[in-house]
Amino acid sequence: SQDCLGGVATAGMMSHWGGRSSSKIMVEMWERTYQKCADSLGWSQENVGKNLTAIHHGAQKITLDEMMNEAGVKVLYYTFVCDTIVEDDVLCGVIVENKSGRGVILAKRVVDSTGDGDVALHAGVPYFKGRETDGRMQPATLMFKIGGVDYSRAVFLGSFESKYET
Repeated sequence: SQDCLGGVATAGMMSHWGGRSSSKIMVEMWERTYQKCADSLGWSQENVGKNLTAIHHGAQKITLDEMMNEAGVKVLYYTFVCDTIVEDDVLCGVIVENKSGRGVILAKRVVDSTGDGDVALHAGVPYFKGRETDGRMQPATLMFKIGGVDYSRAVFLGSFESKYET
């Protein structure tokens, strides 16, 4: 339901990828995104390899669009799942709504990539919210970008002391 693919990683301006992945698709996405950065920012190959966990939002959006186009995927932006079509406990399609109105998408397979499990919810799949033991959830994280930083005077993570005390 956004104007781009990637969810929190792109539209939510997530700062970096955590953890590790050996997924061929994930590794391809990282490499293509950072090659795009290398080409436009003049990065060396060494610099590209060092930056695989940082998310460059614009380049990531373009890379995801390219990968979907190459795979023949038709992406519907600003589209919400309103309901599902389930027959004999088999998910056969989804009912969606967007600027074109309400529509039906029938499918042999449905992948729920809504981020919130909207398709699974509408299909009646059992779920729990939060941690199974007590329902507690991780609080929201505040992300922001700052420009015009004087790097010679800046205090970076892990260095809470500065020679420029006021």
